[in-house]
Amino acid sequence: FAICFFQPVHHCTHLADSLALPTSGRARDFHPLDCTHAEHTKTQPSLEAQLVNIADAIAYSTHDMDDGLRCGLLTHKELFENVPIYRKFFEEVEKQYPGLSIRRSQKEVVRRVIGYLVDDLVTNSSEKIQGETLKSVQDVRNLQYPLIAFSDEGIAQMRVLKSYLMQALYKHYQVLRVMNKSSRVIQKLFEQFTSYPELLPPSFYEKAINGGVQRAVADYIAGMTDRYAVKEYERVFNPSYEASN
Repeated sequence: FAICFFQPVHHCTHLADSLALPTSGRARDFHPLDCTHAEHTKTQPSLEAQLVNIADAIAYSTHDMDDGLRCGLLTHKELFENVPIYRKFFEEVEKQYPGLSIRRSQKEVVRRVIGYLVDDLVTNSSEKIQGETLKSVQDVRNLQYPLIAFSDEGIAQMRVLKSYLMQALYKHYQVLRVMNKSSRVIQKLFEQFTSYPELLPPSFYEKAINGGVQRAVADYIAGMTDRYAVKEYERVFNPSYEASN
């Protein structure tokens, strides 16, 4: 589970403009199922931004389901009983491949769930786009609703899946412990680097001097993997780290 939540958009200024994310924004404020960009900016994001937003939701939800099963925080029995889309595809896999091991069946189910959500998104979005007369990006932004979207059935399936993951996985005490520690690592690194920017690597120190300390520190931390962030925390705060590593 990732510990860096504020990775900035560097590679596409048009996409960044379309998303118009505030510096202090949280990913959940822009969730494609629960909240729309239009609620914050009074316009729709570009088609590219809409697609990236929902593709990200598909990837995280399905892979978190797979990771939860693999590490034992989620169980087949509970998913089968509480998530209809999981039950549907597991029954299909069981019928098509009798005798397949439970773990291989689960991975095939995850693959089919991804396929279902992608197909639903493409089909519904294509129909919505074809129903509009669009000549520019501004036409997309001026609409009262997004064009890249699941069908009603797709939305319902995603809501059930995400709701279950929230209760059974993201709020699991073991996950919350890790998240609490991760939050403290990020917070302490941010506070230390903003107070002493000279501790930053040269390229980020230069950014801090020329473009603002907080922005440079946020960019540096956002680019870290979980493991690197923990190592950097040790380098900064543990006096004996360099001697023993």
